[in-house]
Amino acid sequence: MENLEENSKKEFNSWAKTYDNFFNHLFFSHSNKKVSNLISFSKNSSILDVGSGTGILIEQIVSKKNLKIYGLDLSPEMVKISKEKFRKNKNVIITLGSAVKIPFKNNSFDYVTCSHSFHHHPSSLQSLKEMYRVLKSHGKIIILDASKDGIIQKLFCKIIDIIEGKVLHYSKNEMKNLFKKVGFNNINQQNFGLLHLITIGEKK
Repeated sequence: MENLEENSKKEFNSWAKTYDNFFNHLFFSHSNKKVSNLISFSKNSSILDVGSGTGILIEQIVSKKNLKIYGLDLSPEMVKISKEKFRKNKNVIITLGSAVKIPFKNNSFDYVTCSHSFHHHPSSLQSLKEMYRVLKSHGKIIILDASKDGIIQKLFCKIIDIIEGKVLHYSKNEMKNLFKKVGFNNINQQNFGLLHLITIGEKK
């Protein structure tokens, strides 16, 4: 998995210009709406979306309240498109960077979201440690990604492997154990549709 991050960067750079096509936007908007609805919005909340891509999840939450939303993505081309999309919105800040070394200070965010990108991270444990680090005390993380628990899910993960190259998928128990290992409390998991799993954890 040494080249996973570099391969992901190349893939998403090549996909960036067409990533906001109708089908992608429809697919991701549906699942991202679910993630957005899991956030208890309050005035002046701060949110970091890891693997923000072209900002499809950010679009879902940017109009909710007076929130400060940060997007982090590995792909320079994705970041370029996302910055242009939100250039008139002072509450959205898009940053180029890696999930395994998040370029923000400790205890910075009320929420960290990661939708459809966790399987691309070269070190899942390190990514989770970084997300934990930048969360405020009692802040929450919400990860949505494909699960490999059942036959249909495993088949879907294999299809993703074919399309995207070898990536990292986890079962429900494996995700829960990763969260526990990092130190998250109040871990809650729920299936989303046939293929995806949402895992939520709270920082102590």
